[in-house]
Amino acid sequence: MRLIAGTSSAVPITLNKVDPDGNSPITGDSGTPPGASSTPCDNTSVYHRGEACAGWCSWSAYAVPAIILLLLIMPSCNRRNPPELMLYDFNRQAELDNLSWSCRTVYSLDRQHAVSGYSLRLEMYPDLYPGLKNGRMENDWSGYDFLCLEIFNPGPQPLRLACRLDDRQDNPPYDDRVNCPVNLVPGANSVRLDLRALRTSGSGRPLNLSHIYRMCFFLCSPDKKVTLFVDDIRLSKT
Repeated sequence: MRLIAGTSSAVPITLNKVDPDGNSPITGDSGTPPGASSTPCDNTSVYHRGEACAGWCSWSAYAVPAIILLLLIMPSCNRRNPPELMLYDFNRQAELDNLSWSCRTVYSLDRQHAVSGYSLRLEMYPDLYPGLKNGRMENDWSGYDFLCLEIFNPGPQPLRLACRLDDRQDNPPYDDRVNCPVNLVPGANSVRLDLRALRTSGSGRPLNLSHIYRMCFFLCSPDKKVTLFVDDIRLSKT
């Protein structure tokens, strides 16, 4: 029995003491106060539940960020290159701004000899190396096997273009870049360069296809104006 301080008389208070048969002197046989749950309080199970909660919180602190990171990475892992990647289709005037402009070479869009929409009218005047030189373009060519483009030669004579590809930004010398001929017949030409077979002129190394910084198609010292129509410069897997 316990006395409550501050009362005029000692009031006997019986502790909620469960007898060996599981009955409570306060609540009767059930051992549950009115309005309370009938589930007995098991301090042992409460301890285990708290321990499990602490373990879950500790695990989730590391697992949840890892799951989020995995979900972010998975789309990029599953992303596959399309069969073709268009570098230039010349169907928008803004694409001319993505080319490198120089004296003695004139770019314009033209409906003649276009695959669809427009083609690039390339006018090359007598100079050392007039021709098409890229500006902004996709630099990662990895995953593709061929560089393809359509060229229409309106003249009556065959032409010999030079193709230059650089995988270095520092304007590499002739010996450490790809230099290959592109022979054009009068009329339509479908050009297809095997990127896997190309080697630098002096060192003989393959191109680093993940870092292509420069692409040029040009004439060497023409003695008169030459006009070509170029379209659909693209990368292809097959």
